[in-house]
Amino acid sequence: MKQGIHPNYVECTVRCSCGNTWTTRATRPSMIVDLCDKCHPFYTGTQKLVDTGGRVQRFANKFGTAAQNRLAADAAAKQAKAQKAAEEAAARKAAAEAKAAEKAKRAAEYEKKAAAQAAEAAAAADDEAAAAMSACIAGTLGKPKGWETELSARGNTAEVWDELIAEGRLGYMAMLRNLRNMLSAGANVEPVLTVLESPEAVHRSRQLPFRFYSAWRELQSAHLCTTRVHKALDAALVASCDNVDRLPGRTAVLIDTSGSMSSSVSERSAVTCRDIAAVLGALATYISDDAWVCQFDTSASQLAFTGSSILADVRSVPFAGGGTDMEEGFACLMASGFDADRVIVISDNEVNGGFGRYGRWRGQLETVQCALDRYREKVGHDVWCHAIDLQGYGTQQFTGRQVNVIAGWSDQVLRFVSLAEGGFGGILDEVMAVEL
Repeated sequence: MKQGIHPNYVECTVRCSCGNTWTTRATRPSMIVDLCDKCHPFYTGTQKLVDTGGRVQRFANKFGTAAQNRLAADAAAKQAKAQKAAEEAAARKAAAEAKAAEKAKRAAEYEKKAAAQAAEAAAAADDEAAAAMSACIAGTLGKPKGWETELSARGNTAEVWDELIAEGRLGYMAMLRNLRNMLSAGANVEPVLTVLESPEAVHRSRQLPFRFYSAWRELQSAHLCTTRVHKALDAALVASCDNVDRLPGRTAVLIDTSGSMSSSVSERSAVTCRDIAAVLGALATYISDDAWVCQFDTSASQLAFTGSSILADVRSVPFAGGGTDMEEGFACLMASGFDADRVIVISDNEVNGGFGRYGRWRGQLETVQCALDRYREKVGHDVWCHAIDLQGYGTQQFTGRQVNVIAGWSDQVLRFVSLAEGGFGGILDEVMAVEL
């Protein structure tokens, strides 16, 4: 035999799972077996289950009495879990009821306290009213403290105005409406002008452009409008245009400067239709992306609006006082070659009866409507026409598609231009949004 290839053959101790041990010889010093002659059924005559992997127990757990015990254990655990959940729900319910009771208690206490305070306030008000009535009867009632009462008591003097201005007791509207009184009294109005021309202050006040034009007009008539005052009011007027919707695209503005425009807008107002037309024309120019402006009466001519200084543009509008030949404005517009997205006509609509500039057009007498149609044909698209009738006489020069006739005017009349071009739905939404 080949040497060195066989294991050692040594004495081996064998141990059975039943506890029996014996000694033999093998290549290992010890071994463990499951069966031996002392426990094997062949030798003992009795049955024995041999399970080295736990398979017998797993089978019993699944199909034997152990399965019943397992189901019972699961049911007990489920019941315990349900009982715990019920106890937790009951605890939460009790806590919520206790919290609600505490809240109701606090509400009752607050209501009781509020009622007591209301009763005390009512009693105090009654006492105050009684004291005021007694003081009124006795002639000892005091005067309220305000800038109006200060002026009434101390007079319209520079000293009083300077004190009110320094103490900051005048609001934006009060400063604007009393600028003439301050200048007449000789007060230092520089702090007031600084506030009036501030864009942030203008936006907070939500003043519309005509307020500043009216103030400027009053100062002009009283010969109190210095260059500093003019610049401040012009800056405020420009800033107030941020409160008006812009007009996208190109806008043509036709301003009526005829003689009938010299009438006042109302019996109680000194403002004339020509003033309103000039301001609306300047505002429309400023809020448009691009604009072309002309004036018309018996004839028409283009105006050199800058679109930067609104008051300067207003002052540049001439008023010759001729007839209201509105078709002259459209003739001037067509001659300019300006391709507009919209035409805004600002007039009192007292148009002359004769339309003889072109005679007949397409077999009918030339009218202002024909002038609009002729312009549309020239530019090749349906131009919007917005006719603002300042006096609201009811006369109407335009009709048909893309026409918006406005009778009368207000500070926000130009806002209706963009609403009309947006369609009826936008106008309806604007009306429905008004809170009554």
